[in-house]
Amino acid sequence: MFGPARSPELPDVPTAAEAGYPDLLASGWTGIIAPVGTPPAIVAKLQREVARVLALPAVGEALRKQGAAPVGSTPEAFGAFMKAEAERWAMVIEATGLTHSQ
Repeated sequence: MFGPARSPELPDVPTAAEAGYPDLLASGWTGIIAPVGTPPAIVAKLQREVARVLALPAVGEALRKQGAAPVGSTPEAFGAFMKAEAERWAMVIEATGLTHSQ
């Protein structure tokens, strides 16, 4: 597993850090993003409703069965997360010289 914690579905499988690769972190994630300029009240309502739905037991269970971990964070926290991901992967791309080929 490439996340910071063991998967609840696979508790006996060590994380990459536990296996001796502390800098190997990778995960897929999904989020909802509103267009720039969306009124703050709309963003707040969208965030509340998404968090409410993610907190429903049936939704959380269905997502966890697929290996996902529902979060439902704030717009600020999600923005900071996306920024950190973009910076981290930009560094990986630059350091490895990866390019897109067709």
